[in-house]
Amino acid sequence: MGDMEDKILDTILRSEIDSLAVDLADFYDQDIYDIPDPGVLIEKNELGLLGGPEVPQLFTNSQRWRSMSLRSRARLLWLHLRAYLHDIVEKEKRAELRVARMTHGLEPLRRLEVETGLCSVAQDPVGERFMVLDGDGYLHQHTKDGWEQAKLKPPVVLNGLATVSGPLGELGRFVGWGPAGLSILGEDFHLLWLSQPRVRKSPDQEPFCCLPVPTLGLLIVAQMGGSLELWKFRSGGRRLVPCGSPLQPPPSLAGSLKCLALGLDSDHCSWHCFAAYGSAVLTFDLDDWALINVSQDLHKTIISDLDYCEEISAMVTASRDSTVKVWEADWQIRMVFVGHTGPVTAMMVLPNSTLAVSASQDGTIRTWDLQAEAQVGEVTLDYWTEGIISEKVSRLLAPASPGWPVLSLCSKSIGLWRVRTLYSPLAQLSAPVLHIQVAPVLPAPTEPSLPARLVCACADGSVYLVSATTGRTVSSLLLEPEDCAAGVVYCLSREALWVLTRSGHLVRANAARCPMVVVHRLRPPLPPAPQPCCLHLYSHLTDPRSAFACWEMMRENQGDMIRSAIAWAWKNKNRFLPVMGHSDGTLSVLDWRTSTTIFVTEAHSPGPVTAIGSTWNSIVTSGADLTVKMWRVFPYAEECLSLLRTFSCCHPVVMLCVLGKRITVGFEDPESATYGLVQFGLGDKMRCDHRPQDDPMDHITGLCCCPTLKIYACSSLDCTIRIWTRENLLLRLLQLDGPPQALAFSSNNGDLVFSLGARLYTVSYKTYLPTSYLVKKLCLKTTDVVNDPPLPLTSKKPLTSSQLQRLASLHGAASLSVALPFGYYKTPILQQPVLKEDLEDIIARDQDLQELRQGLVVPAARPPLSPKQRDEAFDNYLHLIYGSELMMDGSSERESSQWGTAAPSTEKEPPDMADMEIQPGTAAGVGQAALSIDIQAASAPSAPQTPRAPGRRFARPPRVSLPIPPTHRKVHSQASQLLARSSLSYELGLGLDLQVQWDQFGVKTTDLDKSIDYMKNRVPLLLPRRPAEPLSKLTGFFPATVKPYKAHQVSWLCAQLRGTAANVVASRGQLSWFPGRTWFPEQIQVLWKRRRQVVKAPEAFFCQVAN
Repeated sequence: MGDMEDKILDTILRSEIDSLAVDLADFYDQDIYDIPDPGVLIEKNELGLLGGPEVPQLFTNSQRWRSMSLRSRARLLWLHLRAYLHDIVEKEKRAELRVARMTHGLEPLRRLEVETGLCSVAQDPVGERFMVLDGDGYLHQHTKDGWEQAKLKPPVVLNGLATVSGPLGELGRFVGWGPAGLSILGEDFHLLWLSQPRVRKSPDQEPFCCLPVPTLGLLIVAQMGGSLELWKFRSGGRRLVPCGSPLQPPPSLAGSLKCLALGLDSDHCSWHCFAAYGSAVLTFDLDDWALINVSQDLHKTIISDLDYCEEISAMVTASRDSTVKVWEADWQIRMVFVGHTGPVTAMMVLPNSTLAVSASQDGTIRTWDLQAEAQVGEVTLDYWTEGIISEKVSRLLAPASPGWPVLSLCSKSIGLWRVRTLYSPLAQLSAPVLHIQVAPVLPAPTEPSLPARLVCACADGSVYLVSATTGRTVSSLLLEPEDCAAGVVYCLSREALWVLTRSGHLVRANAARCPMVVVHRLRPPLPPAPQPCCLHLYSHLTDPRSAFACWEMMRENQGDMIRSAIAWAWKNKNRFLPVMGHSDGTLSVLDWRTSTTIFVTEAHSPGPVTAIGSTWNSIVTSGADLTVKMWRVFPYAEECLSLLRTFSCCHPVVMLCVLGKRITVGFEDPESATYGLVQFGLGDKMRCDHRPQDDPMDHITGLCCCPTLKIYACSSLDCTIRIWTRENLLLRLLQLDGPPQALAFSSNNGDLVFSLGARLYTVSYKTYLPTSYLVKKLCLKTTDVVNDPPLPLTSKKPLTSSQLQRLASLHGAASLSVALPFGYYKTPILQQPVLKEDLEDIIARDQDLQELRQGLVVPAARPPLSPKQRDEAFDNYLHLIYGSELMMDGSSERESSQWGTAAPSTEKEPPDMADMEIQPGTAAGVGQAALSIDIQAASAPSAPQTPRAPGRRFARPPRVSLPIPPTHRKVHSQASQLLARSSLSYELGLGLDLQVQWDQFGVKTTDLDKSIDYMKNRVPLLLPRRPAEPLSKLTGFFPATVKPYKAHQVSWLCAQLRGTAANVVASRGQLSWFPGRTWFPEQIQVLWKRRRQVVKAPEAFFCQVAN
């Protein structure tokens, strides 16, 4: 029976789905995205914005749905979800790929109408809401995005409302004022405190503005008559008490009190209150509650608003004379912003930034950068009113917290403006940037990763290498202004830079030094010979590891091509070909060392070559003959170019870029105002076009591509950057605050870098890429960030004053952090609460340190060490320096076997004394014992390695990391120098112990271990020095480097004892004090146990042990 009911129910539901599927399909197929979102501005000629589409009727509103049971409804909803979920997801993906215009700065979010009139607005960041007080005395609660949540009646009649932040606002969240006086309201607007009514209250004593100071627990109240009152919060913010008497403005001032602002004094020690009174500003000290300064005639007319910028310690004022002025701490004028064509009615400074926003009766809201001293943004107030400006902005409220909008208050409306950060500053250069290129060429290698650099050519003739991650200038080429670059290319792995000047000179510079050194300069031929007009670098990078090693060698040798080429040219398979286009249409390939022409071919004739681009195996050129040609490149051949295909254009090509088998060209015809992009391909589809309204509206200044994401980007003087898909469809339209002069992709992720004047800005890929591209990016292997610090100044010639001024004007992203644009806020660092016992420990520690500084506490003297402790310390010292081979416990063989076959083994039987060679002549001539050690080890020699080549590994790793003492300092004794040259030599593998004898006695020493490859090419670590005194006069204990042999346990006695002149030879278990004397292991054991007596009387001790 149950199965029969389910079948009947399925039949009914299927019929319901068939009848309602049309309604659901119509609902999802209708283009609901034609309604413009406030944060995304669609082009006006793309969509009709006269009226929104009709909202379709949902199937849940039908009578049949209401008559269904709950089980039938659930079953129906599940079937709908299963049937249409995939279609909904695909439609969302397609909607995300629609053309979206993204602006930087303020963009309209929403407009709220207040029919009864607007009295006051209070922002509550803790509750993520803002309260609107209307003309009827009602409070409207809205979310931070503007959606209304509730409407309520306050407990008392209010004329205004302000928010109390910080700990004081936990109980009394709001402060209100009205006919009943001051009041404190809780979070849910219940009345906590109400001031007592005044006797004989005059209209001049009516409050019209309140400014809370939560850090000091104060409240400043401005009255209608112009006087100021100071109140103090008590009982944790539950009530207010008057603090001091009211302060009156000077009677000589004309005007009325307009607004209040808080600011710091010149020493940043105390808070001041600034009040705009007519055309003057009054300064009140909050600590003493007194009027301390009156600055008059700051503007020609009334000051409408003022605010304090903490980042630059300056006061900003706005006036009805249509100007915005910035003042120093002593009220000296710093700058004046002129741009508004009407009276400025409101102004505010964005928190933790140097940006000021002003509203004017000319219908605009403008943004001013106080650091750059320029206007950086402008929006119109007629967005919601279709070109009709009905009312002026009376006040601007700054965002109360990150993510909050800017509020513009009018008489009957509130405008919400989203603060969008589209790009951020990267670097500040000395002059406007004309060209930007990225090195290495994208796609950048991932293993190993090379540092990403930007090559920036400026209008003053300078060329800078800027780190793409930090914005710091790595190196610079300081040419003269007449050498302004028409083209610039840079080879990172070989630190070579070419600059083609506008006069036709080709400059080759060494980029491994700072400033760069000009290697040679080639002058152009005299007219009527063809002149060079464009420059490009073709990169054939097949071995990233070799390129990285070559870059390291060039950096180490400071760009010395001769020494670097000898070391790496024989195994470097990468090729870099500078390609130059000429005015007669010819194409020439240059040698990267000498910049001489090695191959010439005719490309575009008649007319010059206008643009050159390349991909991994081809070069694309365009010319004045209205053609685009693709050339096959043979990088290892002399005739390296071969023509593949030719495309025809209708207009001259100014820029091009290549992505795989697709060529995107930018053409323009200024006479007909034609600007556009066309894409050519080698596959089935020879040409891809887009809608005409998507083309740029002005001169194209940049064109680049990201091979990993397969997207294009172009910049134009119409203040836009357009992002294009691989199919030449417009994806994003980025609206900038100024015309970009150059553009480039800086990484495989899709980060963009462009220039506005002399400043570089970066656009993160997360800002503009759709979700589908972000998912694609997650599947890619990310490149490691390589530290690329600035090169030190190595110029032998003194720099001129102009060059020094250029270098002083360079700034990276870190120094420009205070001038970050919209949406930048300093996030507070969360700190853990300090416990009482921890605070007591800190106070006690500080007291101890203070007593030590004053000399009140003298450290206790150490007790003398016992003989047993001295012996243990001595044994530990030897074990730390030499390891456990000195200990006669038979563990040396076991330990040495752990290091592999590189550690030699000892022989038990002593060799014949005839194999030992003693050089008495050398010892007699010098008067000191000489040590000669000959160890025979049978092991296969390893492959030699280049000295100081990367990737070298020791056959026997060091046991401890020993620091190398700076022996060049004179404060070290001769004993410590000898100890450093002997004890550390074995651990470092550099053979410094033998160099002591080589430098002093000239004795030819033998190799300690022939099986270790790095010992064959020893590089001296310390400078060669000769001791001022012979070794026989040195006092103390100086251990020498030993190997893991039992015979080496007594090598510390060799040539280190006082007053000895004998020959000591230690090898394979034998010790020879006098010629012909053989020492057996039992005698060596006695020497080791009684080693301290040797230093006192060595000759007597040896004779006693020998007998």
